[in-house]
Amino acid sequence: MKDIYGKYRDAMLADALKKLGDIHLAEDCVQEAFLIFCRKLDEGLEFENEISLCRYLYKINGNVAGHIARKRMFEARAFEEYLDGEPVDRQSVEEEIVAEERAEELDLALRSIPIHHAVAAVFRYGYDLSYEEMAKNLGNNSESARKYSQRGLKELQDKFEKEGE
Repeated sequence: MKDIYGKYRDAMLADALKKLGDIHLAEDCVQEAFLIFCRKLDEGLEFENEISLCRYLYKINGNVAGHIARKRMFEARAFEEYLDGEPVDRQSVEEEIVAEERAEELDLALRSIPIHHAVAAVFRYGYDLSYEEMAKNLGNNSESARKYSQRGLKELQDKFEKEGE
């Protein structure tokens, strides 16, 4: 673990610093990313090669940096509301942070399944389109639109169940 930390820490720190603009936040980001990485290793996560390990570390680092940046943005907004004399609803700010994180998780999950399944699932369950409307937009028949959307939903459910374990 020390070897991996030593090899990737500086590059991850530079990446986090570029995204966050603050060395202390960037250091926190890298530490959090490595803590997540260690937990995943303890859960049995393995990598095929050095490239997949590197991609995974940068993905975690980017996700943590994004979370920190969003949290700072919402905190700044809440502070501005406080200065303006408006009541600050801490719960609504926290709900926005959670909603943003879930949207990011969904985006990553959608990107990991076949594109035609993802698009069909979004059309059906995100935009509530009928199978006929979907078929028209996708250039196929209603039965194909139904199958693709159901497969997409199933793949997303499976992905989130695996992540929840």
